[in-house]
Amino acid sequence: MNKETKILLSLAVIGLVYVVLKPNVIKDDRGQWAHPKKVTQINSNDITMEGVNYPVLGISDTFDIKLMQPNRKYKFKGNKVTEYPIAL
Repeated sequence: MNKETKILLSLAVIGLVYVVLKPNVIKDDRGQWAHPKKVTQINSNDITMEGVNYPVLGISDTFDIKLMQPNRKYKFKGNKVTEYPIAL
């Protein structure tokens, strides 16, 4: 297992813990732009990280999981994505 896979797996576990604990999720389609470093839910499966300068773990409503990096675009399976900011 390579380093990136290990990191993604670890972050997925953290994300699932968040899902189980049900943190306060802000439902706003502007996500991290409007609520930096807060847990947000986007009603879309197309996510842009343009202008976001920290990594975010995205988990869709179908449990498609991606570690999103700044200034990139992502397409998830499902209809909405919950974003979990990652503090590095």
